[in-house]
Amino acid sequence: LESKYIVFVGRLKIEQKGLDYLIPIGKSLENGWKIVVAGDGPDQEKFQKLISDNNLHDKFVLKGSVSGEELVNIYSSGSIFISTSRWEGFGLVITEAMACGLPIISFNNLGPNEILDQGKYGILIKDYNVQEFILNLKELMVNPEKRKYLQGKSLERVTNFRIEKILQDWSDIIEQLTQT
Repeated sequence: LESKYIVFVGRLKIEQKGLDYLIPIGKSLENGWKIVVAGDGPDQEKFQKLISDNNLHDKFVLKGSVSGEELVNIYSSGSIFISTSRWEGFGLVITEAMACGLPIISFNNLGPNEILDQGKYGILIKDYNVQEFILNLKELMVNPEKRKYLQGKSLERVTNFRIEKILQDWSDIIEQLTQT
């Protein structure tokens, strides 16, 4: 939680993943802070052009498609994880980031709302309000105690998504259904 890296992981699809929101977020970053983007997709060139057109090369580190240990290293190198998706089912990248101990900031939509339990385990931003997103991000950037607190919330919540827990939950449901 001491680095000046903000992690974004996802397919590079501008509309769904809200990559256009990353531009004003990138513009707002204090010197030294960078958004590390892991992923590729059909809008990779458009996204790179947005970065270039806004002269933000010094605010973004584009890693491309990564997996396995390299992806874990990217999560582990960060201090904050952000999700700017306009819509999302169960965002696996959010739980991966939580498992690596990252505090989460996300726009409030179906998947993140469920994972973060309506904001109990991370910061949810309503109505795709980029200015509110930036304010919350800046607060985390300058407040290591809040990052540490939200790290604890991430690590607490992610235990609910471990395979052993899910198997036990399903076993309990099946047992209840067979007893009625």
